[in-house]
Amino acid sequence: MIYIRFATVVAIAWLGYYFGTPVGLDIQWPLFEALRTTSAIVFGIVAALLALVYPDAVKNALRGGAPADENDGGLGRLVTPCGHSAMLLVALVVMAPLIAWLGTFNPNDVTGNAATIRKGTFSVFCVLSYWQIRILLMVLIPFDDLYTKVTVGIRRVRLRRDMHSNGRS
Repeated sequence: MIYIRFATVVAIAWLGYYFGTPVGLDIQWPLFEALRTTSAIVFGIVAALLALVYPDAVKNALRGGAPADENDGGLGRLVTPCGHSAMLLVALVVMAPLIAWLGTFNPNDVTGNAATIRKGTFSVFCVLSYWQIRILLMVLIPFDDLYTKVTVGIRRVRLRRDMHSNGRS
């Protein structure tokens, strides 16, 4: 499975590099900002949800207590996307000054190098966007499972209540 993911990242990077020539840094900058904002929102929401759903685990971890046991009840399903979002934010914050600096160059002065820079930064943007999509899927799939379990539980409670009463009133 790891080879398929690696091949996917390489293919996305190559496609971004191949098609990145016409996409200037002035166009790429708002895209990087949108990616940073999305990642920050996902990080904030998942971290808040983690603190709400698993407050004891968060308190224990902040106090330096014992790690959670192997049967964490889904804690890892929230910690993993939160960690990935944090790493993506760090990568974007580190890259921001570099991309801003590269945007100061006049493309007419260094035509060959400017095209390579545009291709490279767009390739990096494509890979980071793929990473953000994976993070969003890591968040959305457990939420869909949670929604399904909650609605089934509600239906089960209503059915039991209706069975033990004199029918629907």
